[in-house]
Amino acid sequence: MAKLIALEVRNAKATDKPYKIPDGHGLYLYVASSGKKTWRYRFRVNHKESTFTLGSYPQMSLEQARGARAKAREQVKNGVNPVQERRKKMQQLREIEEAEKNFGKTTFEYVANEWIELQGGNWSKKHADVVYATLNHDAFPLIGDLQIDEITPPVL
Repeated sequence: MAKLIALEVRNAKATDKPYKIPDGHGLYLYVASSGKKTWRYRFRVNHKESTFTLGSYPQMSLEQARGARAKAREQVKNGVNPVQERRKKMQQLREIEEAEKNFGKTTFEYVANEWIELQGGNWSKKHADVVYATLNHDAFPLIGDLQIDEITPPVL
């Protein structure tokens, strides 16, 4: 099988139906009927065939696509599905973005309750109850509704 050259990729035109131009080792250029070109990698993990979209042409060159394919092939050799791995990373990024967006928007009472819950395994039930009662009586009425980033030494 002949490998693709950059000129073939650049000159690939849209047709009535989408088509694939193979490069080898599962990598191919997918040309949609709209003219959009994407690099895809076809692989098999646990006897299931899947396709992994590596990126769009021209944002990702032929050489970059081959490098991305090499990384994905390494994952497949290790029994890791690159599609699922990408989904995990995207979910982690969304969680980080959400945490950053909500940073400083959490009330003192919420954080204090989370802290007590986390310490529960280290504390006796009696001690946890005393800490909660103290916070509930002394702190929550005054600063419980304040956002964490609003609590400064002068406020305390």
